[in-house]
Amino acid sequence: MASSEPPPPPSKMKSAPAAPTTIRGLGDDLLREVFLRLPSLPSLVRAALTCPAFLRAVRSSPAFRRRFLERHPAPLLGIFLDIYKPAMPAFVPVRRRSDPDHAAAIHGADVFLARLPDDEDAGEDDGPGWSMTSCRDGYVVLVNRSTKRAAVYDPLTRGLHLLRAPPVEICEEDAGKTKFEYHVVAPDKDRRSFRVLCISRKMDEEWWGHQVQVAVFSPASREWEIFPKAGSLQNWAIGNGKLVDGSVYWTSGRGSGQFHVLNTGTLQFSEIDLPPERNVWGSALPPEPNVWGSPERNVWGSALPPEPNVWRLPEPNVWGSSEPNVWGSSEPNVWGSRGGWGSALPAFKVGETSGGKPCLAREAELTLEVWVWRAAAADDNVDRWMPHTTFPMPDAIGKLELQTADEGWRSPIQVVTIISGTVYLSFNQRSFGTKDTTWLLSFCIETEELKKVCPITCSIDESYYPYVMAWPPVLVGCKVNSELQGV
Repeated sequence: MASSEPPPPPSKMKSAPAAPTTIRGLGDDLLREVFLRLPSLPSLVRAALTCPAFLRAVRSSPAFRRRFLERHPAPLLGIFLDIYKPAMPAFVPVRRRSDPDHAAAIHGADVFLARLPDDEDAGEDDGPGWSMTSCRDGYVVLVNRSTKRAAVYDPLTRGLHLLRAPPVEICEEDAGKTKFEYHVVAPDKDRRSFRVLCISRKMDEEWWGHQVQVAVFSPASREWEIFPKAGSLQNWAIGNGKLVDGSVYWTSGRGSGQFHVLNTGTLQFSEIDLPPERNVWGSALPPEPNVWGSPERNVWGSALPPEPNVWRLPEPNVWGSSEPNVWGSSEPNVWGSRGGWGSALPAFKVGETSGGKPCLAREAELTLEVWVWRAAAADDNVDRWMPHTTFPMPDAIGKLELQTADEGWRSPIQVVTIISGTVYLSFNQRSFGTKDTTWLLSFCIETEELKKVCPITCSIDESYYPYVMAWPPVLVGCKVNSELQGV
């Protein structure tokens, strides 16, 4: 008799355990979201070079590059000090003990500029003869004083480009009448495709100006291309120009109230007015006085005296009275931007915001003043210099455990440069009885936060060049290095 019990159910097949999900199995979009949470650009470089998939995810998205730099600004690796001429520039690193990748980037860079060749004609005690003129977009630009050759060098990749001396067509026979400056113009997409502008400034003694001529060097052709005369500069254009957003800006003195601007794309000159003069508290400045002061304060009476020495007179002054010295009651910077000699305010420094907009900064009476080139309102299509912040510095300096002291005609704080929304300043702390100390400070334009960066050596001519890490070429492009295929 057959059993009435139902047959047993078929046994279930045991499913294989799911494979564990690893970071190598993530798609490019998820990988990029993970990379956005890395602490710094050096950390991203290390992670991207781990395997081809990681590198491809970073390289394939220009939008990721923008997002990463918005969240993690390019780090300051250190500062070059070109103050030991004719020796090579020195380098002071910025230490971040909490970020080992930052330290690895500094250790891997040729911050001693060892790849630059020595001058064969120089003596053993003459030094290599290279002088730094600029540091931007990861490149340092140096000029050899004897050979007149320029070098464009990337200390991180150790890519060296030696340029021929400027063409004889733009060189003056009397070298003392011609000044040269070099600017590296690198596109945002790939800074390896750069051009070098050599700007020749020949002094015109008839009207105290400079005739300007431009030559462009392409690393691909290794040749200079000379362009017609682009324009002229006032003789009192202060120092070398500053490259900002595709244009070179020169600050003018002698009361011109304007910037000279060279568009590096069209090689055409234009002029931009300086911001309206006002004191550091925002009120309008009175009409600029005669540098000798008003008649009732002029120690010689109403008649102008023979031209004096520009340096501050000792106190009490040489006339033995308590009257103010020949510069009036205030102690102006003799190279100011309003009128050059005897101006009440120092010259502006030009730079760019974190968004790439041109901006200006200067320090006066221990107050930092910042202006930005933008529209006054959302519906305004005309850009102009707009005041951004007026930042009194004594309290912030006190919180950094630094002390200010009256240095007479020279302020203890000098604006060094402005890079990507950060104003770098040098601060000379007077220490009576001990050695003075100079600090590099940073001021974030957006957050208005003042920080100590590192101690530096004091330089009267302000030969300071902050070295900010640029987006590495290895993270640009679609091809993956064949050496990584086996990783």
